[in-house]
Amino acid sequence: MAALFWLGGFSSPTGAWRALALVAWAAALILAVLSQVWQMGLRQIETSRWWASNGRDFLNLAALGALVAALRGMGFGGPAALIVGASVLLPLLLAGSLTKDRVRLGRLLFPLAALVGTPVALAPARIEAFLRALAVSLAS
Repeated sequence: MAALFWLGGFSSPTGAWRALALVAWAAALILAVLSQVWQMGLRQIETSRWWASNGRDFLNLAALGALVAALRGMGFGGPAALIVGASVLLPLLLAGSLTKDRVRLGRLLFPLAALVGTPVALAPARIEAFLRALAVSLAS
């Protein structure tokens, strides 16, 4: 039961707040993709500038923060929002390492962000229920 408490509560917003939360989620996904594209530029100058690697870390943290904030607005508790946000960001980070071309990167990441972000937008309560079931099975 401690695992269930640890995930935090879930309360889905309704009406205009739900619409606002979905817009925030879409904006956070776009920001996450753009951060990967911006990181491409930093990666190209990383060998000559010590701050470029730190800049890439900051962009990843900002993207994760935007995703977590949007998920909190959708009703997820803090720890659950962090788990879901990191789970959505991770495929984008991995795919971002596959190409060195910014145009190809955008063409790859925007559909991928839509693919991993849509289930969260359409069924956040089911995602949260899955996390709770997973926490219970891991705790026992």
